[in-house]
Order: sequence, then structure tokens, then C-alpha cells
Amino acid sequence: STITVEKSFFEEFDIQHVPEKFPTCEDFLVNRLGRAISSRRQYLTYREGHHKKLAKNVEKIGFEEPRMEHTTNSTEASPVPSAPKEQDVIDDSHDALSQTSYAYDECPWVVESQT
Repeated sequence: STITVEKSFFEEFDIQHVPEKFPTCEDFLVNRLGRAISSRRQYLTYREGHHKKLAKNVEKIGFEEPRMEHTTNSTEASPVPSAPKEQDVIDDSHDALSQTSYAYDECPWVVESQT
């Protein structure tokens, strides 16, 4: 059986380790770095466990018995749209359809100072 240890238990020791390594470090930074060390330890422990979980029975991958699954058609063909009528087509030669311009003669956000 495997014994698991809560890694947050080590946070106090990690915080105490920081001033030993960096004696001139300020208190707020000592706490922050100590918590970061503990957090990193927890993450690395998680990744190690996750890797072990994924690696179980990896030698059997590809040698499984093939399975046959039978399904019924669950999709229905959608109708084909009809061809557009001539009146539905927009002619590019009509200039009256849209004439939007965002060009300015002067920049509206700059106010010239009166000197």
C-alpha cells in the first residue's frame, strides 16, 4: 500500500527555509516564496502520480481485443437550398446601397491649444 502525505504540511518548513537561503529578504517575500515552494511541491507530486496512473498497463496498449459496435443512422439529410432568384442577388453596381466612411479631415481626439 502507498502512504500519501499532505504536502501543505511542509509549508511551514518551506517558509522557514527561505530566510536561511536569503537572509536579507523581507517578511512578505519570505511568506510568498515559502508558499510558492510548497505549491510547486504539491504540483510536482500531482504530476508524478498522474504519470504513474497513465503509465499503468502501458505495455498492453495496442494488444486489446477489437470491439465491434453497431449503431443506427441518427442523422437526417437536410434539404438542399434552392438556387437564388435574380431579384435576390445584390448588384455591385448600385452605389446607393451603402456608403459608410470613417475618414476624418482632422484627428477628433487631438485638441489644438491656442497659443
